[in-house]
Amino acid sequence: MLALAAAYAVQSIAMRAIGMIPIEAQAKVRAMTLSKRGKVCVYNMHPNLCLDWQVYKQTGNTMFVDGAERHLDASLEAFVNEGRLAIEFGGFDVKMGKMVRHFTILGARDDSCWSRG
Repeated sequence: MLALAAAYAVQSIAMRAIGMIPIEAQAKVRAMTLSKRGKVCVYNMHPNLCLDWQVYKQTGNTMFVDGAERHLDASLEAFVNEGRLAIEFGGFDVKMGKMVRHFTILGARDDSCWSRG
């Protein structure tokens, strides 16, 4: 029951134009606090996708499959560059669904690739 409630809550904050799940309220990474709508982090994709697939298996509601696929497709397009390197964070125009900037907190500099662990 908790997973179902969480999945509905996560889907409710998806950016409608592209289906990505932003950092909605506030996230602290190192000394920086991110709190503006339209910020998306590449490593938030995995838990959101897992939640959607789990709830789809339990309910059969295709809304969760559709949401997971939109989030995955948009994330691959936005966060994996031509060299197949990952970008850590993206700032998006929420209405248009376009990335307006990319940046890193854990990488060397904003134009560098990022890897976790």
